[in-house]
Amino acid sequence: MLLIDAFQKDNNTFLEIVDLFKNSIKFYSRKLNYDCAETDLIIFLLELLRKIDLSTFKANESLDYYIKKSIKHEYIRLSKKKITELIIENDFIEVIQDDQYNDPFSLIYFTDMIGNLSQRESKILDYKYNQKFTDTEIASLLGLSRQTVYKYRKKSLEKLKNTINM
Repeated sequence: MLLIDAFQKDNNTFLEIVDLFKNSIKFYSRKLNYDCAETDLIIFLLELLRKIDLSTFKANESLDYYIKKSIKHEYIRLSKKKITELIIENDFIEVIQDDQYNDPFSLIYFTDMIGNLSQRESKILDYKYNQKFTDTEIASLLGLSRQTVYKYRKKSLEKLKNTINM
């Protein structure tokens, strides 16, 4: 009953619980293969722990199984999300690197698309795709957190995708 006992103690036991599931978290974060995958899974675990109703679990093993399955399902969700983001990102990179910008109309269209973004979003995309900086390097340059850079980048790519699909 170690796991259930840990839940019933104070909030400082979160680190102990993370340690119990560290192998699963590390396994799936390696499979996800992106910078903050482990952090995303730990945050998911924290949110899951806040939602769990212990009265529905009769044994420690069932709670352990439930948490491991939940981590696996979060891995699947994050994998699908990552694939979608890669498709959007690859479409954008193709548009940027395509030689079609010798055509004045295409250049005007691209400039118009970028014009729909804020200055910060444009700058982040420039650093990421033209200058090939990592999110961490961009964060350092702009004085933002890596997560904020990631959110801006995804938001701006989504805006561009919506602009292209109009």
